[in-house]
Amino acid sequence: MNNLEFWKSVEKTDPSFTKKRSDGRKAIAIDTYYKIKRVTEVWGMFGKHWGVKNEQFHILTTDRIQAVYYTAILFYPDGEIPIHADSEIVFSTGEKRKGKYNEDWSKKTATDALTKGLSKVGFCADVFLGKFEDSKYVESLKIDKMDIKDKITKCLNTVFMGVQVFTKPEIAAYMNQMRGIQGKEQELDNLLNQLNEIGKSRCIDIKGRNHGTNN
Repeated sequence: MNNLEFWKSVEKTDPSFTKKRSDGRKAIAIDTYYKIKRVTEVWGMFGKHWGVKNEQFHILTTDRIQAVYYTAILFYPDGEIPIHADSEIVFSTGEKRKGKYNEDWSKKTATDALTKGLSKVGFCADVFLGKFEDSKYVESLKIDKMDIKDKITKCLNTVFMGVQVFTKPEIAAYMNQMRGIQGKEQELDNLLNQLNEIGKSRCIDIKGRNHGTNN
């Protein structure tokens, strides 16, 4: 395995498990248990094959701020790395929350540290690389999850701008899969004919490159 092979195998994030952060920052939040499940699929059971150890919460209190600095070690099959994060125990900013106690300070800090640590070895790295700011990239991730029939149906109802939807080999493979199943092959043929009729052949990447409109 080369240096980036593992990274590339785990860097993509399912958009279904992301949302905009609720703390006002312009960032994408990734569902915590989606990340844990994703890592478990790759490395095994949490706490046995991977996890955190040597957790410490360092409380900082001054006249102006009360905060926590968290440190731990993230271990996994091929090694371990230090992780850290910080957060406020009592909010010092924000019109609605200033002076209020942050009930989730311990969970939030530990989760942030774990998320950042996992991203350093590649998990959900596309979010941290800013790729989710590109709507075309997010759309391509959603399309990747679809089966061929759904992709064709979506293509019939959407004008794609620079997003690869499917390839001719993919269509051929699906037709082979459906051969012999009564009604399925004809159903796919009808969908493909509709594509040709409305001139959306841009949805098929004929040459294995980013597609374009065929003239």
